[in-house]
Amino acid sequence: MSEEIEHKTDEYILALKNQLAADGFQWEPVVIALKRIRPEVIKYKDPLVVKVLRLAYEHIEENEAFEIEYFEEDDELQEDMTDFEYFVELLKGRRNASNREELKAYRDLLYESA
Repeated sequence: MSEEIEHKTDEYILALKNQLAADGFQWEPVVIALKRIRPEVIKYKDPLVVKVLRLAYEHIEENEAFEIEYFEEDDELQEDMTDFEYFVELLKGRRNASNREELKAYRDLLYESA
């Protein structure tokens, strides 16, 4: 399946997805990747995504893990991917209105965990 790359942000998110698929979640490379994505998002003036990226990498740096539980226990998506993998999918689809609502929910959960 070909991933749509509109600009550098998409390229960096795809690289993060590939890194997760190859190596699993390793907190230090993930933080580096999120910090690399954020300046690109700033260029495109998307304050929600800029904020959620910063909150996510600060959370990961502090906990050395992504400890945000977005899925409900009975959620079918939980069987297919981790909460962080889903977060990355939302970043990839950040232009979609329902994905933006879910990114807001992640933002709120990240605020609560701080």
